[in-house]
Amino acid sequence: MFARQKTFSRNKKKEFTTEGLPKRWNSVYAQSIVKYLNCLEPLFEKAQKKSEFQFILTLLRVRGIQGPGEDPYENSVETIDTLMGLEKKIKSRARLNVFLWVYGHIIESSEPYEIIANLLNICLGNEYRLFNFPFIKTRYGYRPQYPFEKIKYLEGLALKAQMPAVLEPIKEIIDRDLRNAVFHSDYSASFGEVIINKPRRIYSKTEMLTLLNKALAYHETMKNLIGSHTKSYQKPKRIKVSLNFNPDPKARAQIIVRKNYGVIAMKAAWSKKEIKAGKVVWEIGNYLSYEPRMISNGQYLLPPDRVKFWNKILEKIPNPFYKKITPLVERYIINR
Repeated sequence: MFARQKTFSRNKKKEFTTEGLPKRWNSVYAQSIVKYLNCLEPLFEKAQKKSEFQFILTLLRVRGIQGPGEDPYENSVETIDTLMGLEKKIKSRARLNVFLWVYGHIIESSEPYEIIANLLNICLGNEYRLFNFPFIKTRYGYRPQYPFEKIKYLEGLALKAQMPAVLEPIKEIIDRDLRNAVFHSDYSASFGEVIINKPRRIYSKTEMLTLLNKALAYHETMKNLIGSHTKSYQKPKRIKVSLNFNPDPKARAQIIVRKNYGVIAMKAAWSKKEIKAGKVVWEIGNYLSYEPRMISNGQYLLPPDRVKFWNKILEKIPNPFYKKITPLVERYIINR
């Protein structure tokens, strides 16, 4: 499930346990990851069994018409993971400030709320929704919903689905006052403590370490549950289409897979003869720029991510050459 999958074990009840976890892990972080896995993994499993078609729509995270590589959640994950890779190089209180920024980003990230909402929708027999949290009208215009409003809505869904535990992770890490202070830069960090002014409060070093480790555990749990279920689809196959998506009982969806990643798209699996006879053609996915051409040629098992591969190489090239070489690589290699 995780990149560290071998360190996780389950008991006879199939619950994750802390047995075998690396001793170097912070105890709060380790215990929280195990707890959050036990809270959230049943939601993923139940939704997949209820409707695999709707479940894959949730994994694809499509939000309407988007350009190639447009994925805000992937951008967030990459940014947080990069910062965590650099954190040991950051000294003094700047390090705590970086952790606070990461904490705020985890709290605000829209996609985990959307995914939990859609998984609960599926468990309740409903379908995937592009947006579960519409903007709220105010006298000044429209504004996005705050995390606390999203959680309140999710509580209603979780209660109906009889799965209240799925919200324990986010409710454990969210702190309204700290969140506001971080995003309004209205706090001070000193010797591991955080001082906020509205309302006046001092978070001890122990309190901050606990909260930050729990937030990181939540981020890792969601990231890896999404990633592992996406990657569980390693070969193209056909599945039933939800009747509320297409009432034709013969309708099937062709799953499209990228090697080393997992499912990236679905399309109508009608034959040319059926399409000519009037069957509706559709396709939903999150593609890289060169992939639609491959799919249109009937290729459903796609090669590994070329963009990621070449980015690793190009990043090592000095800047003046990078600017000249990158367009050529994109045109003649990536999009060939």
